[in-house]
Amino acid sequence: MGYFMVYFIYNKEGVSMRKNAKKGFTLIELLITIILLGIIGGIVIYNMSNISTTSKEKEYDNFIAKVKSAASVYADMYPAAFNELYISRAYIYITTGDLISNGLLKDDLVNPYTSERIGAEELIKASLDSTNGSVTFEYPLGEVKQEESLVALNDYVVYGEPYDCMRGIGSYELALSDEEGNLIDLSGIVNGVSNIEKYNFTCTMPEGFIDASKDLNATPTGEDMRTCGSESCSGLSTTVPGNYEIVYNWITEAGVKKQATRTLRVLAKAVPTFKMSAADYDFETTNNPSDDKFAKNTNGNLTCSNCDAQNFYQTKLTSKNNNTWDVLTYQPYVEGADTSTTSFRIRKRVNNPTPGNYVDVTDGFINDFNFTQQVDDGDKTYELTVKVTGHYNKNYTYQAVGYGRFKAELVVPEEYISATNMKNNNTVWSTNNTYLLDSDESGKQSPVGIQSYEFKLSNEDLDKSLGVEQSNLFNKVAKITQKPLTVLDGVSCIDSKSEYTYVYFRAKNNDGYVGAWVRYSAKLTNSVSKILEEYANNGGACKSVSGECYFTSKQVYIKLKNQLFNVLSRYKDNTVLLTLDKNTGVAVDPLSLRKGYAEQQTCDGLFYKHYDYYVANDAIMNEVKRWANAYFSNYKKILTPAIPGGTSTVATTYTSALFSKYQAAAVGKPEYWLLDQGSTKQIVYLDEPRKHGNESTTVYNAYFYYVSNMSVNAQYAGKSSYVKPIARFKDLYICSGDGTASNPYNAV
Repeated sequence: MGYFMVYFIYNKEGVSMRKNAKKGFTLIELLITIILLGIIGGIVIYNMSNISTTSKEKEYDNFIAKVKSAASVYADMYPAAFNELYISRAYIYITTGDLISNGLLKDDLVNPYTSERIGAEELIKASLDSTNGSVTFEYPLGEVKQEESLVALNDYVVYGEPYDCMRGIGSYELALSDEEGNLIDLSGIVNGVSNIEKYNFTCTMPEGFIDASKDLNATPTGEDMRTCGSESCSGLSTTVPGNYEIVYNWITEAGVKKQATRTLRVLAKAVPTFKMSAADYDFETTNNPSDDKFAKNTNGNLTCSNCDAQNFYQTKLTSKNNNTWDVLTYQPYVEGADTSTTSFRIRKRVNNPTPGNYVDVTDGFINDFNFTQQVDDGDKTYELTVKVTGHYNKNYTYQAVGYGRFKAELVVPEEYISATNMKNNNTVWSTNNTYLLDSDESGKQSPVGIQSYEFKLSNEDLDKSLGVEQSNLFNKVAKITQKPLTVLDGVSCIDSKSEYTYVYFRAKNNDGYVGAWVRYSAKLTNSVSKILEEYANNGGACKSVSGECYFTSKQVYIKLKNQLFNVLSRYKDNTVLLTLDKNTGVAVDPLSLRKGYAEQQTCDGLFYKHYDYYVANDAIMNEVKRWANAYFSNYKKILTPAIPGGTSTVATTYTSALFSKYQAAAVGKPEYWLLDQGSTKQIVYLDEPRKHGNESTTVYNAYFYYVSNMSVNAQYAGKSSYVKPIARFKDLYICSGDGTASNPYNAV
């Protein structure tokens, strides 16, 4: 239109110019011409600019088309990446980098407007065409917003806990996220309308969950009870552990139907068991608390390094000074439960000597899983009941029960046993001993407490099954319990050996369980020879020479046949040499002095030597016979003849050398002098004078004679002469006494 207008003005002015051709251009004409030329030039430039802009728009449209076309090809290549558009999402995003890396776009593609290469981080929004359901793409994007989506962490419930799939709303990571990324509390209410209603939010529980409220709300019974306490158990539940999918559906504000799932894990039922301080201890388990038949949880091979053949753990004292013990301890352990929301109760039952009732170990249910306690001595079943609290319904609980049968031996530590006797040494042979048994104040020796002790004297090893007479039982009345033991019965005097090398002790706890035998050196005997042996072995006054032990003074007294004797010697053949402590009690006539002679053949002829010698006269011989017949007639334990002329083998020859050795033990004070010759003291024995021809004493070495209170120069008289018996005995056994002068050993 402008063109025609310009054309019209130009021709009008042209007529005027022709009328004044001769006059030239006026100033007005010149100005009009310039204006017309400017208008024409602007029109040309405008038209040229429109042509350029249209060209860039076409290039840009082509640029966008290439990106969307590449995205469409990408959707065909990877259909799985776009599946959620058909299920739960309104749109998803891909990047230009996805298209470049798959060769669908060139990385040198230039944006016509910016003259810059396309970046790899630019987003392309994919959505569904609501008319035909095809995938459409939007590019470029002005502002990127997130769609409404479900925020739902995987959830869990404990064994058998009732669950409502809407229960986690507002309390356990279940909500919607709006387009701004803000969480929408589904349990909230806006303008009187709940968000659940607003978004038509629904859920569907998986198969396997059933309504068990009738059973759960009933009065719980049994060890495996489940309950919600005072409130109702609402919701569906299952006792089958595993992972389950809960399906959620809702409609966004834009009207897009959405669907999502969350995984609900049902925890397995908790398994209560025990941890032991000894990793190799093989305890037994059972599923039936009333059944005494426990099945071992291994192949039956015992591996415990500190157990006996019956799988009893051996409680041991390792240091009495430090009160250090090797004991078996247990600790509750629950597999498959959160200990922070789980409590437990422990009870125990005695299996030996007879099964008992369960008694509490813990004071009801507690939550301290560091609870550690020593296993009781004996054979006991421990019941561990755990109470697991629900994840959502804190009033919901279920119980699970486990059992462990532990065996720990009750052993009296040998360090707790000691003995005292007349030498204060338990290694000395004696007729009696007082044994002291200590107790552990910390309770580790016996957590149940020791009630009494049993003992047994023996020369052999004892096994655990050996019975003990109740007469051997003595009660524990204090920390140190003492008991005198003797081989003498105090009633009868038995002429037989009663000797024990060992004394065994075992403790009985307050549950009636008796532990293992502990051996201790006893050395209790009624043998005179064995008791005398210790005088030499333990540095006593009995001197030991070549297996013989002899006394140099009166130390040990033995009453035999109502006669008091002193011990002179103990021989290696276990016989003893005794002498009467006083005398036979009847004075005898003095000795007769006889003359004798000796002859010797020499080269000059036969020479004779006359000398004096003593022999026992009839009075002495009669006293010997009287005393021997009165006390030892037919007594088979005397080795030397009790009566002169007897046929027993002479056990020893009582010579001056022996008398010098035994003098203090045989005679003592006041001194008893043997008859002397003249004014010079001379010890004379009944086997003197040195046998000459057929003249010799008929009294063997079982006796000698002496004079009481006689000075060397005094005139002797028969009333002061006495007989002193000395004899060897075998197999003398003690009935009573302690070997002192006031309380001598009574022997048979």
